[in-house]
Amino acid sequence: MAESKVRNFFNRYAVAFSALDVAGILGHFGFPCRIATENSDYSFADRASIEADMSGFVQFYAEQGFERAELAEFEYQPLSSAFGLAHVNWRLVKTGGETLVDVNSTYILRIGAAEPAIIGILGHNEDSQWQRKGASAV
Repeated sequence: MAESKVRNFFNRYAVAFSALDVAGILGHFGFPCRIATENSDYSFADRASIEADMSGFVQFYAEQGFERAELAEFEYQPLSSAFGLAHVNWRLVKTGGETLVDVNSTYILRIGAAEPAIIGILGHNEDSQWQRKGASAV
């Protein structure tokens, strides 16, 4: 899959993320999927199993004064005709334009269909970023 198509996918994901739109965010996922962070590990068999967690996630962000997610850095690494990795640095911006946190994540993508689907996320530093601010995203 062309890098430009994957980047457009993440641009649309950023719009849903910025709107804290649970349905829009989850529309970018394929199932089953797994999310691993520095301190936690979650597996989700289907969309229904992730909805409550994602609702809690967007609630936490709203409580932090989150305004938008900016795709600060993006690198796509194709692995095969079925899978790819996207290495992303998100700048999470607070109302007023200040940076809340900078988050580095690697997304495992299923790319065999017309559109990519997130089937895994490795959250490299989000837990420690929030801990430095005295908050916990978990």
